[in-house]
Amino acid sequence: MTLITVPQCRLHTKCSHRLDNTAYLPQRIILDPELTLLETVQRANPGASEQHLRDQLARLLFRRESVHQRIGDLSGGERFRVAVAQVLLANPVPQLLILDEPTNNLDISSVDWLVQALEAYTGALIVVSHDEDFCRRIRIDRTLNLSTKTLGKEPFRESAR
Repeated sequence: MTLITVPQCRLHTKCSHRLDNTAYLPQRIILDPELTLLETVQRANPGASEQHLRDQLARLLFRRESVHQRIGDLSGGERFRVAVAQVLLANPVPQLLILDEPTNNLDISSVDWLVQALEAYTGALIVVSHDEDFCRRIRIDRTLNLSTKTLGKEPFRESAR
């Protein structure tokens, strides 16, 4: 069930939506398959130099000439990493990041990469996830449990971790 809907953004992609200083990464990442990885990230931060973006992308494990790969040639996990990079390297960096089932369809190494990438993120997170281990690893400290039983009938159950 989708709990969050967000209007289109200024980034000219369908993967990262911005509301003021908020970014949203949906379950299904859709990027322009004709653009390169570097071009995709440049759209989120057009004022940054190519070298600066390449340096930052290297920290996110996109090194050397891999930044010139077309999005259409990337695996699903790589496209997800591009979408995360697009958000984290945006100018300004969003102060709130909403992730909708971020570990769906990711292998273990991609989940590990996401945990590391989020460790460097200094803003607030809202995570919609069934992956309790992932939530523990990124140090989610408050949870809101929703179910069809409680939606609209009883108060939400909130807990601190």
